[in-house]
Amino acid sequence: MPTCLAIQAATRTAAPALPQGHHRSTLFYDDVVRPTCEQLGLTFLRADALLDAGLPPEQLLRLLTEADVVVADLGAADAELSFVLGARHALGRCTVHVTEGPGTPHGAAGSPWIELPPRSADPTAARQRLTAVLTDLLGATGEQDDDAPGMVDLVLEAEEQLEAIHADMADLESATADLGAMMELLGEDMARVSHPGASARVTLGVVNRMGKAIDGPACDLEAAAQRVVERMDSASVALKSVLDWASNTPRGAWPDGVEKVLNDVVREPLGVSAAAGEFQAALSVMEMFGASSRHLRGPARRISGSIRAVFKGVAVFEEWQTTAARLLRT
Repeated sequence: MPTCLAIQAATRTAAPALPQGHHRSTLFYDDVVRPTCEQLGLTFLRADALLDAGLPPEQLLRLLTEADVVVADLGAADAELSFVLGARHALGRCTVHVTEGPGTPHGAAGSPWIELPPRSADPTAARQRLTAVLTDLLGATGEQDDDAPGMVDLVLEAEEQLEAIHADMADLESATADLGAMMELLGEDMARVSHPGASARVTLGVVNRMGKAIDGPACDLEAAAQRVVERMDSASVALKSVLDWASNTPRGAWPDGVEKVLNDVVREPLGVSAAAGEFQAALSVMEMFGASSRHLRGPARRISGSIRAVFKGVAVFEEWQTTAARLLRT
C-alpha cells in the first residue's frame, strides 16, 4: 500500500501551536489529508505524530524523500524542507503543496498545489481538490491499486508465510537427514572396496548401487529445496513491505502483529543457518561423487543445485534477520 506523509513546516521545529495554528493543523491533517488517504487507499502518516512518538528528525527527512506521496503545508519558509521537496520534484515523486491563498506557493513551481484558506471552517473544497490531484497523479504513475493489500493484510500474510517457511524447512531438513543416512550406509560399502588391488568391476557395482539408491532421496531433497525457495520468493513481498514500513515508523505507532513478525524473522534464520553448515559438507561430498562416475552425476547435480538454491535463501533470511533485529533494538 502506498504511503502518504502529511507535513506542516512548523511541525519540524516542534514549536507550541497557537489556537489558530492548531485549528489549521486539525483542518490540514484530520479534515483534508486523512480522509483523502482513506478514500484512495493510502497509508496515512502524520509528521507531527511521528516526531512526538520519537522519530528522529533525520529519519523524518529520509521518509520525506522516500514516501510515495507527500502533502506539504509550507506556511513559513523552511529552507531544509523546501530543499527536500525540491529534490522530490526533480526525481518526479508525487508531491502536493498547500497554500493559504490563490497562487503557487513558494518552492512549488512545477508541482501541483491546493488552497486551504487560513480561516476556512469548511475543508470540503480543499479535500475534493486534493482527491482529484492525487487521483490524477497516482493514476498516471500506476501507484494506486484498489486491490493492493494494507499494512494489516501484509502483517497477516507475513505471519502465514513465516509459518509455511518453517514447515518447508522442516521437510528440507528431513530430506537431508534421509539422504545423509543413505549415504552413510553406502559409504561403508565404498570403504570395503576402496583398497589397493580391489576389482574395478566390484567398485563399479557399488557405485551403480549408490547411484540408484540416492536417486530417490536426491529427488526428495530437490523438491523440498524448491518449495523453500518458492516460499521465500512469495514471502519476500510481504516481509520486505513490513520491514520497510517499520523502518520508517516509530515503534509506538506499529499496529498489532508487527513486533511478532520481526521476532519470528529473527528466530527463524537461526535454524536455516544451522542447516546450511550440513548442506555445505554434503555439497563437497556430492561434487566428489559426481566427478567419480557418470552413474552418480545426475543425483549429484540435483543435490548440488538444491543446496546452492538453499544457500541463496539463507542469504535472504540473514538480511531480513539483520534488519528485524535492528528494528527491535530501537
